[in-house]
Amino acid sequence: MMGSSNVSAPTQPVYEGVRPVTVFYHRNCSDGFGAAWAAWKKFGGKAPLSFVAYNYGDALPEMPKGQDVYILDLSFDPDYFAQLRKNNPHVTLLDHHKSAMEKILPLYPSDPEVVFDMNRSGAMIAWQTFFPGEPVPNLIRYVEDRDLWRWALPLSLDITTAMASYPFDFEVWEGMYQTLGYGRVSEDNPLAMEGHSILRYQSQLIGTAIRETGVWGRFSTGERAFFVNSPLLTSEIGGALKPEAPFVAIWSVRKDGRISYSLRASEGGPDLSKVASAYGGGGHAKAAGFLVDAPVHEVELPGGAWRPAVRPGRSSGSEGTGG
Repeated sequence: MMGSSNVSAPTQPVYEGVRPVTVFYHRNCSDGFGAAWAAWKKFGGKAPLSFVAYNYGDALPEMPKGQDVYILDLSFDPDYFAQLRKNNPHVTLLDHHKSAMEKILPLYPSDPEVVFDMNRSGAMIAWQTFFPGEPVPNLIRYVEDRDLWRWALPLSLDITTAMASYPFDFEVWEGMYQTLGYGRVSEDNPLAMEGHSILRYQSQLIGTAIRETGVWGRFSTGERAFFVNSPLLTSEIGGALKPEAPFVAIWSVRKDGRISYSLRASEGGPDLSKVASAYGGGGHAKAAGFLVDAPVHEVELPGGAWRPAVRPGRSSGSEGTGG
């Protein structure tokens, strides 16, 4: 439908007397990129603009100095955040993650540039901050509907599934913005029709991941969960297992050797922001994640025995199921 077009990048304008803008945003996250897209709409062509994708567990990025800094759909640790504020005239943080709020907000309880709102997604907070009083485009509304797992908008599953099939590229997202427009989206909208087809195959992938790798286990901190080994479709796998499994952990080994855990909980499950914080991560009460250097869970064997998720000398690909 849209894809990356052959349109060449515009010539960078020369800015005089305008402070550079650096935008940090949540990496590999539609909500984080939606927030970054809102910043791109706001500042593109108006100031020197840099974007830095970041995720919890990544090495801290290079410190910008003398810039206007925006931190969207994520937060840094208090020490790094304090250094950002010391080295830059304006630092604005727009986030909605519970674990981050508990660390940052008590230090800046009345600062208008530190905004946490548990009732809005990061993309929605960013849009309404950068474009106050203006209508919210469907692109942002659908990103929020999925990110908060509300599914209140018509055709939301189809549309957000199609959106997820496109790269995190500002021009591509501009095309999706134009396609979705404002107001009610019809069933013949190109994104809705694309998503309907993708969902059939996606459902098969989710079922295979659960069937072939799903196993009950427990974290080193004691929480019992249903573990699925997959680097993809983490939210969808977690959603498919609700409410049968009140706590689902989707894990995988990254190419740098670190272990990624994405956590999802249904009603009655634990506060995942606290589980993730115990391992240096963060997130929401019902969705969180973290990165560690080695597996931090073990799997339950028939008969009630336990063993590590990955045995020494064996690949994680063959041992992820605990079978």
